[in-house]
Amino acid sequence: MLRRAAARCRSIARGASYTHPPHPSTRALASASTTSLKNADDDARTRAEREAERRVRASDSPLFNWVEVDVKNADRDIPRWQNALFVVCVGGVFAYFGQRMISSETERRRRVAAAKAELEQRARAIVRESLRLGNGDVGAHEALDGLTPEEIEAIVESERRARER
Repeated sequence: MLRRAAARCRSIARGASYTHPPHPSTRALASASTTSLKNADDDARTRAEREAERRVRASDSPLFNWVEVDVKNADRDIPRWQNALFVVCVGGVFAYFGQRMISSETERRRRVAAAKAELEQRARAIVRESLRLGNGDVGAHEALDGLTPEEIEAIVESERRARER
């Protein structure tokens, strides 16, 4: 029955009219011709598969040429647990590196604040010493490098007010 349907399809594709299958007495001849048709179909199928594979390979990236595309299982569904596991793994990687980035940034800010406080403490010590000696030229001291002139003036004013009290 399937052979008749296949023969009918082939004859329709060729544009010829369909004829009934041969009489059972000529079955031996028909089986030889169907074997050759099967071989021709197999050859056509393998050629079509090679052509499809060549088209798929043509669009491959040269960066990932070792990756093979499974064309036969293109309609395969990924189970929910695999999707969930993937999302959890990607989330874990982002959380790990995000935490590392945040902790390094807070550590950097803490170090900058500590360095600024140490610089201000040294500047206050220099200002106190210059005020004690009566020297008014505080801005030329090399230990004040890193402070703006406005910050130096603010420190001098605050130390003068503290000394007057």
